[in-house]
Amino acid sequence: MHRVERGARKISNSSGDVASKVEAGNRLVDQQLTRFDEAAQAYTQTAYPASTPEATADGPSPAGVAPARRTEAGYAAVLARAELVKAAPEASRPALEQDQVASELRFAQAFPADSRAPAVQAHAAETLYRLGDAAGANAAALALLQRQPAAPEAQRRTALNVLAHTRFEAGAFDEAERYTREALALTLA
Repeated sequence: MHRVERGARKISNSSGDVASKVEAGNRLVDQQLTRFDEAAQAYTQTAYPASTPEATADGPSPAGVAPARRTEAGYAAVLARAELVKAAPEASRPALEQDQVASELRFAQAFPADSRAPAVQAHAAETLYRLGDAAGANAAALALLQRQPAAPEAQRRTALNVLAHTRFEAGAFDEAERYTREALALTLA
C-alpha cells in the first residue's frame, strides 16, 4: 500500500491536468487491488490444496506442503483479503467483504487449533452482522461459542454481542437478554 501512496503523491505533485492525474491515480489503485487479489488467490491455493484423502490439516498435501506452511498461507490469505477491502473503492467493498468473510470462515474451520482462528471467526461474525446477514452472523457466532477449547473471553464476548443484537432485531427478546447477560458477565469477570 505504501507504493500506491508514494505513487499517488508523485502524481499529485507532477505537472499536468487534473483528469490525467485522477486517471493515473486510479490505475495505481487498480494495480494494487490486482496484486492483493492475486496474493490472496495464491495463498488460498497453498493453504487449501485440492480436496483429496491425502490433503488434511494434519498432514502434507499431495504437493508436499507442510501443515504449518498451509496454516500460515491460510492466514496470509485472510490478511490479503482484508487489505483488498481496505484499498477498494467504497462501492466495491460489500462484495469484497463477503469474500473476506468466506476466507475467514474457511481458515477458522480448516485450522481450528491455530491461536488466531477465534479472532478471525469473531471478525467474520461481526462483519456478517454489519453487512445485514443475521443468519450468517448467528452461525459464525454460535460456532465460535462451541469451540473446544473455549475461545478467549474477548472473542466469546464479541460472539455473544452479535447474537444479542441479531436476536433482539428478530424479536427474540428473551434470547437477546440472555446473550446480553452472558456478554456482561464476561465483561465484569
